[in-house]
Amino acid sequence: DHHEVYDLSDQSLSSEEAFAAITDSQAKAVVAIGLRAAEAASRHATVPVVIGQVFNISDKNILSETVKAVSVLPPLELQIEEWRKIDPDIKNVGAVLGTGHEDLIAEANRAMALYDIQFHYAVAESDRETLYLFNRLVREIDGFVLFPDNRILSRAVLTEMMSGAARHQVQVAVFNEPLLQLGATFNAGSVPVNIAATMTGILDEMIKGNFDRIPAITALSDISIKTNP
Repeated sequence: DHHEVYDLSDQSLSSEEAFAAITDSQAKAVVAIGLRAAEAASRHATVPVVIGQVFNISDKNILSETVKAVSVLPPLELQIEEWRKIDPDIKNVGAVLGTGHEDLIAEANRAMALYDIQFHYAVAESDRETLYLFNRLVREIDGFVLFPDNRILSRAVLTEMMSGAARHQVQVAVFNEPLLQLGATFNAGSVPVNIAATMTGILDEMIKGNFDRIPAITALSDISIKTNP
């Protein structure tokens, strides 16, 4: 019922000023949306924090007993279920990720195994290495999951990857709807209401002091699918 919004995006308010105001307001918790807000919250917040919309969260050493996150991505199992509806014959799906996503790789392996799909993945440390690894994978797969890891993607490499997928008739699943315009097969988006409800559940547990019940990253439970016409 009682909340304040602090916008760090326009540079008119420094993170120090924002969190000084939050402390003065006697807030019980903070919701930090996006990487800049998450990093600021981990440094300055004096109350529990819930983070959203940060993909490479393990890369930043942000999480702690009182700083938790909500997954950026919808459940991969639901994504694969929808993919099978689009193409019941898909058998081999690939991905290239940056470092620090062992849990996501394990989740993808589990989700695809449920549908007898082989998961082929590689780990890259730059955009050019991503393109190199993609070009090696693309001959072995009929589908590719483009994870939103900005550390290993660039506009030029992304364009080349989409062109290469089209040449090899490889379907591409993305998590960013504008990429449908580059030829992606479908977008698997998170659902805002589901994100908000998940955050609210975490906030409730935090305010009760039940930190031991809250995982470092809480999964979402819903998905929004938009296919490329």
